[in-house]
Amino acid sequence: MAISNEVVVPNCERRRHERIDDEMVMFWREIKPDEIPEDIASHDTHSSDFSLSSQVKLLSLEMAELLKKIGRGNPMLADYLKLMDRKIDTLASSIIVKDDFSNCHTTRHVNLSASGLAFLSDREYPLGTFLELKMVFTPALTSIIAYGRVIYCIHYDDDKPLSHRIGVGFIRLHDYDREVLSGRVSSRQTHEQPSLDSH
Repeated sequence: MAISNEVVVPNCERRRHERIDDEMVMFWREIKPDEIPEDIASHDTHSSDFSLSSQVKLLSLEMAELLKKIGRGNPMLADYLKLMDRKIDTLASSIIVKDDFSNCHTTRHVNLSASGLAFLSDREYPLGTFLELKMVFTPALTSIIAYGRVIYCIHYDDDKPLSHRIGVGFIRLHDYDREVLSGRVSSRQTHEQPSLDSH
């Protein structure tokens, strides 16, 4: 991927996105620019088990309106379809558990918005470093994959195990991952005050 083709949200625009303080299971790795897929919709990572639960969640949202219409004419059928939807959702979430993803990685506190996130790390990342981030939202185990670039790195006390605060701006997200992320932020906002932090 050519760097000149990247679309990065400017800082002034990024601040307009609502932010929340959240907890998630997260794994990230440093990558090269050419590892970021041009067409993320067709990339292999989004046909993987990791992204399956996100796709199922969005399909459930699309089904909701149809279930309402079916329920008016056939409540029993609607109840059956709701149970099937819950069953499929449970199976998709259990794939992550089966792969021991949530057991092998600790829950992290993050500051999150639709445009990026900030988190604590035990190492420094230079500005402009590209990262692939795999995130699992608890307790539903909804998973998304994002590609981002480090926009700041703050060094704290060396005596602390997590001595750096890393700010990442998202560069590439699949549409359904973006929808899941936006839904997470909106949902959490209804239960807490907006965060005053920034990334």
